[in-house]
Order: sequence, then structure tokens, then C-alpha cells
Amino acid sequence: MKNDTQPSAAESRGQHTPGPWTDSGHDGKHCIAVESKTGTICAVWRANGGECQAADARLIAAAPELLAAAESAKLILAESGFGPTGMSDDQLRNLVYELRGKIAQANDALNAAIAKAEGRS
Repeated sequence: MKNDTQPSAAESRGQHTPGPWTDSGHDGKHCIAVESKTGTICAVWRANGGECQAADARLIAAAPELLAAAESAKLILAESGFGPTGMSDDQLRNLVYELRGKIAQANDALNAAIAKAEGRS
């Protein structure tokens, strides 16, 4: 039986604060804030002596882009029919040719999201 106070997974999906999110840097104390246009998403506190704090904040800040890139890649894979489809080599080549643009866009989005998470953007 569903608890009426808890949303289902389907009800919860997509209800996060819209991106982009940014790592706003240290607050001068012990945390790094991750911000959106509408306010603070979270504060990342020092852990493990602070070694991972900045990397954790970057990864959290990249979450909306990582989600969008993963959803895009998932859609392309679903549209492509990759998997045990029984396609001939010619059919598969034609399909890949048709999807080249979408694949390139998804790849660019993945690369940008990963670069943001790693602090390279």
C-alpha cells in the first residue's frame, strides 16, 4: 500500500530545480554552495579533510547537464534499435547514418557535462 505522504517515483521524477547549477565557491567557512538561478541547491561540507569537497561540488553542479545528456543518449539508443534486433548489416549502417547528427549532439552534451563535473569548463 502506498504511503500518501510519500510521492511515487513517477511523481518525483523531473521535479528537481532546473539547471544550470553552479559551484559558487567557498563561503569563507567550511562549505561550498551549489546555486541555481532561484537559490541555493545545497552546501557541500568538508569531508575526508576537505580533499574531495571541490570535486563533489562540481559533480553536484553538473547534475542537470549529466541527467539531460544521459536521457538524450538513452533516447538515441532506444530510437536506434540497438540490441538483439535481427537487423542486417546494411540496415544497421543506414540507421547509424541517419542517427549521426543526434549521436554527435549527444556526444557533445556528454563531453560538456563531464568537463563541467571535472572542473574543466
